Amino acid sequence: MEKAVVATRLACDGIEVEHNKNILIADTPESFAQCVIELLKNPELRNRLGKNGREMAIRKYTWTYVASLFDNVYRKMCLPSPSSLTQEERVKIVV
Repeated sequence: MEKAVVATRLACDGIEVEHNKNILIADTPESFAQCVIELLKNPELRNRLGKNGREMAIRKYTWTYVASLFDNVYRKMCLPSPSSLTQEERVKIVV
């Protein structure tokens, strides 16, 4: 489902989006309306924003991706302190 999105900066807070790449950002009623009209008139822009937005959402905000971030943090927390390891043990962890 690739849908172009118009949102305010506040709505985008904490989400990695880029205006005119994967979303249109508008903070006033007038600019919001202008963005919606632009999307209605411009199917190429509408399709591009929808496609890019979906790709970004799948890449950055799926449960699989978020779970992998938590898994990495937990694994690092479980590692022994580097100062307690020999040089050979440190190399094995990095590799």
